[in-house]
Amino acid sequence: TLLPRMTSNVVVQLSDKEEYASPMELGKLVRVCGQLGRRHVSSSRVHEHRGPFATLSDVDVATFERLLGPSAVLTEAGDTEAFNVDWLRTCRGSGAAVLLPRSTEEVSAVLSHCHGRRLAVCPQGGNTGLVGGSVPVFDELVLSTARMAKVNTIDPLSGAVSCEAGCVLEALDTQVGEKAALTVPLDLGAKGSCQIGGNVATNAGGLRLLRYGPLHGSVLGLEAMMPHTRFPCYIPTSTAVG
Repeated sequence: TLLPRMTSNVVVQLSDKEEYASPMELGKLVRVCGQLGRRHVSSSRVHEHRGPFATLSDVDVATFERLLGPSAVLTEAGDTEAFNVDWLRTCRGSGAAVLLPRSTEEVSAVLSHCHGRRLAVCPQGGNTGLVGGSVPVFDELVLSTARMAKVNTIDPLSGAVSCEAGCVLEALDTQVGEKAALTVPLDLGAKGSCQIGGNVATNAGGLRLLRYGPLHGSVLGLEAMMPHTRFPCYIPTSTAVG
């Protein structure tokens, strides 16, 4: 659900006077502080055992290229590097491929193949998390929602928006503001790159948490993808803000 548009600023103490800092500046500060004293984390440094999953083969890559198109399947180390490292650069995976579907149908087709082959998958949005939850632990395939950024509907009367998981928070907020004079009840320092699917998955709070609560309270429903089908999940409106 959306709410009437309003402007948010955060006051921080800088030197001898108070200055207004943008969410992006605060995000950079968090990143720098998070790197201090942290050791690099990877599967070689944690005591976790890889599950009984298959490893990616050339046949799998060819199948994904047929399903998604060659440009939507990244396998070169230079192309996959950014998807294997978290935002703080403290957690690193070794995913051999990154898949970039454009629709729910393509997601379902990819998951169907992975299910049949027992290939582990790591869904990833904007990869702005601070705890490594969006990067592979071992060599899981990265399923990025970066190309699923379509806004389906905006209803000014009910204050509801339907969009794909890859919509960037700032872009979504801009669209609902221009078309319906509403705002998304979430504001983050990473709003220029984080995606709404990841925001919902992590129940993001952000700078508007005290006013509107965590994001789960504003979610009316979602569509889940399974290996062979998809199904909608509707949340009772009494749990949603507004």
